[in-house]
Amino acid sequence: MFEEFTLKNFGNHKNTTIKIYGPIVLLIGANSSGKTNFLKGIHFMSKMVSRARPSKGQENKEDRINKTRIKPYEFRTFYYRWAKGEPMELSSKWKDVKDNKVTYSLTIYEKEHRILGKEKLIVKINNKDEKCFETGESEYLNLRLQIQNENIENNYKRLINAFFVDLASIYFFHFQPSALKGLIKQESLLNKENGLLLPGALGHSGENFPEIVEYVRDHEKKVYDKMVSFLRIIDEKFESVRVEGGQLRWFYKPQKQIPRLYNFTTEQVSDGFIKASAIALLISLDKSPSMILLEEVENGINPLNIRHLLKWLYQAAGTSNSIARGYITQFILTTHSPIVLREFVDNLKCVYSLRRMDKEFLSIVKNLEEVIRTFVEVGTIEGELTEKGVKIYKEQLESLWLEGLIG
Repeated sequence: MFEEFTLKNFGNHKNTTIKIYGPIVLLIGANSSGKTNFLKGIHFMSKMVSRARPSKGQENKEDRINKTRIKPYEFRTFYYRWAKGEPMELSSKWKDVKDNKVTYSLTIYEKEHRILGKEKLIVKINNKDEKCFETGESEYLNLRLQIQNENIENNYKRLINAFFVDLASIYFFHFQPSALKGLIKQESLLNKENGLLLPGALGHSGENFPEIVEYVRDHEKKVYDKMVSFLRIIDEKFESVRVEGGQLRWFYKPQKQIPRLYNFTTEQVSDGFIKASAIALLISLDKSPSMILLEEVENGINPLNIRHLLKWLYQAAGTSNSIARGYITQFILTTHSPIVLREFVDNLKCVYSLRRMDKEFLSIVKNLEEVIRTFVEVGTIEGELTEKGVKIYKEQLESLWLEGLIG
């Protein structure tokens, strides 16, 4: 499971570190404060590592070179414009359930009009001697291939491979109702011959959601049943999803004593329910991604259902020793809603407050527990300081938000 992410000179993050204290991390802050950029930084690192994985079969050499090359436009799109020539650096810390640890960093910079990169990985098993692997400057990412070809103990190779698999299995979503309802078309990524390719096939905005729901209903009964059970918590009148006349239809039972079912097309279903459906589908998968990044998780969802939604996510994450890598899935969420924030009143250290310093569009990030602790210490608000953290009421937390002191 991931313990920490650091972005240097990425977007509006000059040097930002966020520690992952639990299965769910929440980012709050005004528009342009750096929430989305932080998610993009994590996803950018994940995509780069995914592209550079060693191929299993026969792969055209030119294709591999193109995949592993650091594209100039990628670097220049996200490079912090006030960095003054300093390199961009993306790094993560990860451990498995046995407390074996891996630290990885990717450094990218421009030199003589070329975009170059360096990779470094440090691995420690059973708290014994560290092993360090690094590459020289290159236009290509080749650390994974280098390690694969080195003569090192199998337990180190297995741990490193598990880390890279997890880092490459991070997905970023900003669900939009118009996309989820199929109004925005995208080339299908669904491979029906080799099984369901999720969550990558879903699309950043959920463009392929209707097609995937149809596929799940017909071929992945366990996933479908789990998704439906989640949705019945959100709306007890919801009954099922069916395909009739080649069209996906959503069935509801208005009252228990009325046997008749009413059905609606995907376009007719409410925006909030369709977004909840997409999240329910994600967390119902048998093969869960290591981490899911969700933008504005509350949009369109009834505030009364926010608690249900977060319970879903905690259930999907499992415990810290659920599987060999730790949590089944970790989540980083962004929100503009005090309703969502209220649900983290007992987990303030899992919340980060971001604000923008306008002079250089620099993102300033603070752990919310540390902020609240200061407020309590100076007497701004009433609260209790304990060894486990700070205790305040939900109403106090919401007031701090609405007064503009946090978020």
